[in-house]
Amino acid sequence: MSTSKRAHDTFFFVFVAITLLSVLLRFWDLEVKPLHHDEGVNGFFLDKLVERNFYRFDPENYHGPLIYYLALVSVKLLGRSIFALRFFPALLGTLTVVLLWQLKERLGKFPAAGAAAIIAVSPTYVYYSREFIHEIHLVFFTLLFFLFAERFSRTRRRAAIVFASLSLALCFATKETALLHLVVMLAAFGIATGASGNRDRAGPLGIIRRVVYDPARVLLSIIREHPLTCIASVALFWAVLIVFFSSFFTNLKGVADFFTAFTAWTRTGVEISGHTKPAFYFITLLWKFEPLALMLGVLGLAGTLHSRDTFERFVSFWALLTFALYSVIPYKTPWLTMNIMAPLIVCAGCFISRVQSALKGRSLATAVCVAAFIAAVWWTTLLAYDVALVRYDDNTEPIVYVHTFREINDLVARVEHVAKEMKGDETRIYVFADSQWPLSWYLHHYNSAFPDDITADKVDHADIIVASIDQEEEIEELVKGRFVGERYNLRPQVSLTLFVRREYAGSSRQSSSQMTVFLPLDTSVSLARGLVASYFKGQQQLPPAYQIEVEKVIEFEYEDESRRDFMPPASIRWDGYLKTPETGEYSFFLTSDDGSRLWIDEVLLIDNWGEHAAATRAASATLAGGYHRMRVEYFDSGGGAVIRLEWRPPGRDTELLTPIFLYHPANAGHE
Repeated sequence: MSTSKRAHDTFFFVFVAITLLSVLLRFWDLEVKPLHHDEGVNGFFLDKLVERNFYRFDPENYHGPLIYYLALVSVKLLGRSIFALRFFPALLGTLTVVLLWQLKERLGKFPAAGAAAIIAVSPTYVYYSREFIHEIHLVFFTLLFFLFAERFSRTRRRAAIVFASLSLALCFATKETALLHLVVMLAAFGIATGASGNRDRAGPLGIIRRVVYDPARVLLSIIREHPLTCIASVALFWAVLIVFFSSFFTNLKGVADFFTAFTAWTRTGVEISGHTKPAFYFITLLWKFEPLALMLGVLGLAGTLHSRDTFERFVSFWALLTFALYSVIPYKTPWLTMNIMAPLIVCAGCFISRVQSALKGRSLATAVCVAAFIAAVWWTTLLAYDVALVRYDDNTEPIVYVHTFREINDLVARVEHVAKEMKGDETRIYVFADSQWPLSWYLHHYNSAFPDDITADKVDHADIIVASIDQEEEIEELVKGRFVGERYNLRPQVSLTLFVRREYAGSSRQSSSQMTVFLPLDTSVSLARGLVASYFKGQQQLPPAYQIEVEKVIEFEYEDESRRDFMPPASIRWDGYLKTPETGEYSFFLTSDDGSRLWIDEVLLIDNWGEHAAATRAASATLAGGYHRMRVEYFDSGGGAVIRLEWRPPGRDTELLTPIFLYHPANAGHE
């Protein structure tokens, strides 16, 4: 067997192994993670499309239609399930890895495999390829557009123009931010092409001529060379958009709304304060979850900025401009990191190609580098598995973004159990809670309603009621003891109360005010005194925390917040363990201005949430002697800041909860 044949076979099997690993990470136990809020909303629109053949593009609130029409196929074939919802995101996430096979002609076989491996095991790509949201679709079609454009530049085949146009149309049919990607890629093309132009043209006009005029001449030459292909490609682009945005010609207004969406989402990207993050947000995420992609990408970037190769220059400026753009825009979420990583990983492939050339003929050095790369890939694989399949609802991890707790499965199972005893799918469920997504997707097959107001008539007709905690008192006054309430935690800062008719409650899950004994935790880690306090900007405790420290007690009172370490609106979360000296009934007293909550062993015990003056709420629970997980959440919207946590142990008076009972893992926080 020739050396080239052996190398080809080795590369093929390596790439197949990488692809299989990608499939495993994306499809394994795809339904284990509860639906995210956004998945529930997308599932709602998909249900209307599946059941009533109805879809209308809304430019104000939701992204493009392509995701729904793709999911329509999987739901028709596989049935209505979480797996069917997530099938195409997982598939496109896998195909994103396969796409990088095309880079073998440009970078070489093993650099292309290296880039594919980075995407295959990327925690960010794995996590968000397992969610029914738009982002992985956008990344896939953006990369597809890039690869067809690269293929045309290399082969001059006209078919590549047509497929590049189709890919670009599918980008726009997915999400309006495709326009940003196109602008960035055109700018990168202009800079990369202009950098190889006549350097005698100095000064501002000369630079503009090189960066704008010269690239424009290149594009015009392509049009003159292939006029019919270019016309057909433009026609195909608009045909695809018209078909999807008009809902297959049933809503022609959707075509006009396609243009309106750019204005609406420009406003969203700048003005939505709930998702505003600092400029360094993506660097923080990349360093914590994607160090392999970040380090190799930056090394590749440094080597390609001044390269004589136009392709390498284009990739480097594509990566730089994409990172700069997403960093400048105030609206930031972790799934947007995939857009930054795509060109960065191509830069990493360029770096691997340079290293391969430099190590040619040096077997030992090559073996060391390959071993180090495999070790890094394996470490990243373990991290991806941990985040995507184990701690997928651990919202203390920045990559997990306000995700639904797995406790929703208990709520849904409880509803199913009670409904079987009542009227089956005809059980009347009234959901009064405003923050209930994705619960409505889970309750879709029941006789469920989502009224805007609470009335005695609606309560009387309900078999099951779902309410927010601040609606509990109003519901309890109306039901007059006919229902039993049970609390469930939906996601950070959102809890729901499930009211079940008393005659069907049976062995109901008890409410937090009547909690059975909390069993102690088996704490094998080394503990230190105090709780880990995380400080956040805004009320939603969205990561990253700008300050983390260990605090001995939960107590302060300030009339002027400027004397504190935060300025409102701000929030704090204390995490750690409560050590109870003996088994018995413990009473807790939580005073705050504004809102606060106390959680013991992941159960909401005291809810003192909302904007209000200093107010105290109390609750009691029977705790076994030992360690119990504890969390306190607090937010301040201004006008004074107060928080104080007290308790009354068995046989003792009420007192401040002191450091001898509060602990945290010794390796967490700093003192």
